[in-house]
Amino acid sequence: VRGVEILGGLPDIDAIIVGRGGGSKEDLRPFNGEKLALAVAACPVPVVAAVGHEIDKTILDLAASYSVSTPSAAAVLCTTPVTDLLDRTAALCDGMTAAAERILRERQMRLDRLVLAIPRPIEWIQRLTNRLTGIVTVLEKCAMSVVRRDEQRLAGLRISLEKCNPVAPLERGFVVVRQRGAMVKRRALFDVSSPFILRFADGETAVNPEREDER
Repeated sequence: VRGVEILGGLPDIDAIIVGRGGGSKEDLRPFNGEKLALAVAACPVPVVAAVGHEIDKTILDLAASYSVSTPSAAAVLCTTPVTDLLDRTAALCDGMTAAAERILRERQMRLDRLVLAIPRPIEWIQRLTNRLTGIVTVLEKCAMSVVRRDEQRLAGLRISLEKCNPVAPLERGFVVVRQRGAMVKRRALFDVSSPFILRFADGETAVNPEREDER
């Protein structure tokens, strides 16, 4: 009774075997006691009755969770054969292997999809080259447009400068007359008796009327 009470209070106990390897009726009397029956009934752990007798039944057989004929039979009941454990282990290994292979296949398929989604280097370089070519074409068009606009503007400025060029009339046969350091713009301001300078397109000539008279 004390053994059932102690084992029933311990953690991690799967089962309790109460047994004896046979004997006379006097030897079996302890298994017919009321205290043992009450202790077995109150025990939170399954109790296996394994008294070695096959004809008479004891109160322990009625109070226990399981009743077998011998302690050896109780050991078989409470334990799993090695072959069963090996079979279960093999089944678990096969299941784990299958699960691992399935996960690997799924990951491989996912990796293949990612690889296919990435463009090959040649295609990637060709795509960048095409894009760069398009950008260069646009820049060339913009540059040509700016150059043409500036050329037109420069041509207009050149025409304006030609109109304001004081040498241009000289190229057409006109002459600039300077006297006393100033340009003579009116006939009334010209003194025929004083020296003056004639500016042609290819140079200047000084004229002194007094010397001309002496000659």
